[in-house]
Amino acid sequence: MKKISYRKRIASLAFGLFGAVFLVFACVYHNKTEDFSNIITIQSGEDKFTQSEISSIRQDTASAETFTAWTEQKNQTVRATINERSSNADILLLCGDSHSVLPWGKNLPESDTEGCILGASLAEQLFGGTEVEGQQILYNGRELTVRGIVKEPQNIMLCQSAANDETASGGSSENNQQEICYDKISLLYTDKSKAINRTAAEFISRYGLDGQILHYEYKRNLSWFTDLIPGKWSDFSGWKENLKTLQSDEKILKQCEKSTVESLYLEWIWKRNNCFLMCLVMAELL
Repeated sequence: MKKISYRKRIASLAFGLFGAVFLVFACVYHNKTEDFSNIITIQSGEDKFTQSEISSIRQDTASAETFTAWTEQKNQTVRATINERSSNADILLLCGDSHSVLPWGKNLPESDTEGCILGASLAEQLFGGTEVEGQQILYNGRELTVRGIVKEPQNIMLCQSAANDETASGGSSENNQQEICYDKISLLYTDKSKAINRTAAEFISRYGLDGQILHYEYKRNLSWFTDLIPGKWSDFSGWKENLKTLQSDEKILKQCEKSTVESLYLEWIWKRNNCFLMCLVMAELL
């Protein structure tokens, strides 16, 4: 009996230890996703957001929102000028501050058209290390100065878009004067008195944009449940209509092409949820 009791204690301690470890990892990944909690993403419709549209919004001083228009170009070649090493990376071309898209690390302001931010792995491939601020990068005919390094995503570069960014405009080397276009707009959610979807919907309506909201907050928390509840609990037709809207939002989010940053965020959400689940399993086994 004593031997059985002793084994049960050892098993309980082991389950308790594993549960604590899973809880710690769950909290770590939850904290990682915290940086994204104040960002709302709007995906362009059939017509992308043009440079003239973005410039027009910027001129509206009555707009209190801080936003960044951006697009991602996958697997682009970049080169270090100091040693001529080259590598392929995912490039985020911005029109606005980088913190609205990648909310950690050093911010790349909209005015800094000659700077860039690199992922740690890309810096290693190009320079052999990550202490590379001030080094020069060649990309698409532009010379950019490294302003900072981020640990995640690993293989990424952020820079402000320029008129000769052929990949952003969809033009060619023979027609690089075509207007730059963007796939997404990221808003900073600052007015907590309004719901996220209302803030984004008002932004889209105010400027007549062809876009739809990507509800990443549904993945992070249970805000989808509050959106499901109609004005009155007895309003059953309201429940049905809100459910259809929720399903449509989920479909849009599932089908849209994810950027490197968005994929990383969803990966953190998945790891957080699984760690919490394993923590609950360990607690049940105690």
